[in-house]
Amino acid sequence: LELSEALARETETVQSRRNLSISYNKLGSIYEKKGQLDTALGYYEKYCELSEALARETETVQSRRDLSVSYEKLGSIYEKKGQLDTALGYYEKGLELDEALARETETVQSRRDLSVSYNNLGNIYKNKGQLDTALGYYEKCLELSEALVRETETVMSRRNLSISYNKLGGIYEKKGQHDTALKYYEKYCELSEALARETKTVQAYEDLALSYFKLATVKEPYNTDLLKQAYDIYCRLCDACPGVQRYENNRDAMKRLFSE
Repeated sequence: LELSEALARETETVQSRRNLSISYNKLGSIYEKKGQLDTALGYYEKYCELSEALARETETVQSRRDLSVSYEKLGSIYEKKGQLDTALGYYEKGLELDEALARETETVQSRRDLSVSYNNLGNIYKNKGQLDTALGYYEKCLELSEALVRETETVMSRRNLSISYNKLGGIYEKKGQHDTALKYYEKYCELSEALARETKTVQAYEDLALSYFKLATVKEPYNTDLLKQAYDIYCRLCDACPGVQRYENNRDAMKRLFSE
């Protein structure tokens, strides 16, 4: 950051100012991960301010994508702070840019960015209790995710599709439509099992454990065999990644459920 600020002052070029904006973004990400949301917000605001200026000046695809990312980052912070309407405003600004870029470029990246925007908006409306609006955004995200899997078949695209299935299952579960929720959770589980077999990553096993939990608890009586499988995975995750609180919390929650 220190070097980037000096170079931006000296040269005032588009590239030097973009590099400076990236530094602000990276610092914001670190503070966000550390849970220091107000500090992260300050860096993201600087990132957004520079991105807005560069987008006005250059109107390039890259500058407009950078601006969309800055809106997404600001939305994320306000969502975590519980200020959902402010988050919604930033996510909507990002969506407008992402829809335009997807229409113009039709690239995999632009359509993936658009799917992320739909997912973010779905999350906000779900948290606001507006389930039908959330459902509409999640369905748009699903449509894009399915298309990207057909085209690319990458691990990332398939994981994103699995997340879409999970989100849709969650909405139908909240709406009390448990049979429909079950169908989406089954798809989520099927993809998660395949990715865990292929990649054997911590993330893949965490996704798999969650999919087992969702399948086990979507309808009563709970499926104790699936709960036990989820518990076993969380036990292994706790051993592999000691000190990760969410793994320990989920392990203990699974144990209580299948013990009951």
